[in-house]
Amino acid sequence: MKETMDIKGFVILPRLTFEDLREELLFTHFFIRANYKSNDTCDRGQLITSRKRLEDETGWSYGVIRGIITKLSEKGLIVSETLKQKRGLKITVVHYSEYQNLVNYDRRINNERYEQKLHPSENEKSKEHNKGKLEGNASREKGKAAQERTPNNENSKQMSNLSVKGSNNEKYNTLTEYLNTILNNSYNSIINSKKTLLQIIKEAPVKSYNLASKDDVVTFVDFVNKINVLSSEIEGNLLIDYFEMLRLQRRTCRISATVLAVLLEQISKYHVNQIRYALITHVRKHDDKREDYTLGILQNITIEQATRRLNDINPQDKRAYNTRVTPEIPAEIRAYREELKAKGLLGKPLRDIDFDF
Repeated sequence: MKETMDIKGFVILPRLTFEDLREELLFTHFFIRANYKSNDTCDRGQLITSRKRLEDETGWSYGVIRGIITKLSEKGLIVSETLKQKRGLKITVVHYSEYQNLVNYDRRINNERYEQKLHPSENEKSKEHNKGKLEGNASREKGKAAQERTPNNENSKQMSNLSVKGSNNEKYNTLTEYLNTILNNSYNSIINSKKTLLQIIKEAPVKSYNLASKDDVVTFVDFVNKINVLSSEIEGNLLIDYFEMLRLQRRTCRISATVLAVLLEQISKYHVNQIRYALITHVRKHDDKREDYTLGILQNITIEQATRRLNDINPQDKRAYNTRVTPEIPAEIRAYREELKAKGLLGKPLRDIDFDF
């Protein structure tokens, strides 16, 4: 017997660009579940859900979900409203009706709009011309004022050179912009300085120290690897996934680079295998917990325990980061074994303790 599909309608899903796969999946989920027609509880383009329902439907922690909702709201894609008496969460998909109108996807109409922008009417040309003249006059006045404030051309050249070198006289909007400038121009004086990562960040001439996107996190990790904050054996992809997890846990989906710098200083005291095991365990199994959980793992596991457990980790997890176990026995372990051997205790088994945080 021929099977029939149970089709209950359709929606037109626009092709939008997202920074993160989770953002795209949650927005698509809202978009498909939104009302196509208004009813007693929701208008067109709205839906009512709840914290528990979203956790069950996505399998994510609510901390992650809340962060993504905040990010989508900041981008103007949705509007989130908590209903009274905790009856749920009302989500409004912005421009839903425009997305469902096929006319907006017609290339001919869009091309006509584009042509109108390229070839404005005579009245519009006149307005643009007058506006250009006013802006030109204002620009010339500012130029004269700037020349009067500048003592001589030599001082102007010196200031220009300082700006090109990325000195503290030049302000950057974000830390990412500043770090990219350092990485792209190979400022050896900064990269090779004996300053800690935290010192470099605090002295950075920036307006904001926050990392607000995955691109920001990638740049930050590139800089961390460049100045050798951690062992080069710690995989960059693992650090990116770890920091991105911490960023999405924040209500604003932003995390301060100073917080990560302090965290890295604490993590760097441990062996590479301990760090690998702690980060993989945290990212894969407990992505709703904050950075204190990582420090708890590190404080309660020895190098030998971490090495053994890395060998037992799911091969799929290890392939995701090209994780390799460092075979070399550290000097402190060798010294400890010599001490046990001298006391005649080396052959006795040592109890391994499992910790549940």
